[in-house]
Amino acid sequence: EAIKLPEYGRKWPWPSLDKLTYGRRDGEGMYVGAGVKVGKTEFLSQMVDHIIFEEESPVFLAKFEQSAGQTLKAIAGKHDAMNYGNPDNVNTKFTQEDLTNSVSKLKDKVYLFNAGYSDAGQGGLWERIKAVLHYMVVDKGVKDVFIDPITQLTDGMDASETETYLRAFSNEIQALSQELGFFYYIFCHLKSPSQGTPHEEGGRVKSSQFRGSRAMQGKTKFMLGIERNILADEETDRNTSRFVLLLNSGFGKGGSFNVVYNPETTEYLEPVNQF
Repeated sequence: EAIKLPEYGRKWPWPSLDKLTYGRRDGEGMYVGAGVKVGKTEFLSQMVDHIIFEEESPVFLAKFEQSAGQTLKAIAGKHDAMNYGNPDNVNTKFTQEDLTNSVSKLKDKVYLFNAGYSDAGQGGLWERIKAVLHYMVVDKGVKDVFIDPITQLTDGMDASETETYLRAFSNEIQALSQELGFFYYIFCHLKSPSQGTPHEEGGRVKSSQFRGSRAMQGKTKFMLGIERNILADEETDRNTSRFVLLLNSGFGKGGSFNVVYNPETTEYLEPVNQF
C-alpha cells in the first residue's frame, strides 16, 4: 500500500471540487452543511444524477425531508434539464407520459430507504438504515450512500447526548465505508451564528457550526459548506451559491467556488467560464 502510486478518484459534477479533492474514493466521505433551504437538496439531486447516469452506478438514499416521489421527480428533472415540479410546465413543456418515462429510467438506479418526519427520534433508526445500507452495498453494488439530514437520527436528544451519539455514528459510518467500499454523503443542519450575518442571508459557514462537528472533524475526509443569500433582491444573487471546502484531511487544500441554480432546467452547476 505504501508504494502504490496515488490515483484520482471518481469525479464530482463540479470541476473545481475535483481540483481541490482529486475526486471521490471508496472508504471516504463528506459532511455537507448549509442553512435551511440554502442548497443541500439541489446538491444531492445533482450528485445523484451524475452518479447514476455518468458513472452508471446505483445509489442508496435515506432522505427524511422529502417524500420518495419528490426525490425521484427532482432527480429525473436534473437529467432531463426540466423542472418537473412546476405546474406551469404541465402540457406546455412536458406531459404525463414524459414524466412517467423519465422516472422509469431510475428503476434499479435509485434505492430509497422508507423514511420520513415520523421516523425522527425513534430508537434504532440508524440500526435500521445500517442493515439496508449493508445489503445495498454488498448485494446491489451501491458505491454512494446519502443520509439527509443527520439530525433526524438525534431528534429529541440534548446537546450532550447528540455529541455522544454522533461521535459513535461518525466512527461507524467511516469504518463501514472502509470495510465495504463506498463513499458517503451526510447532510447537516447548522447552528445559527452567534453574531454576524445569518445563514439565510449568505452568512459564512464554519465547520464548528455543524451539529456534532467535533465528532465529524476527526473522522471524515471532507466537510463542505454551502452559502447563499436566499433573501437577495436580485434573482441572480438568490440563485448563486458558494461552495466552501472547510476540511480536506487527505490533501489539506481549501478553497471556494460559485455554483448557479437554473430554475428552468434545475441544473446546479458551475458557470462554464469559472473553471
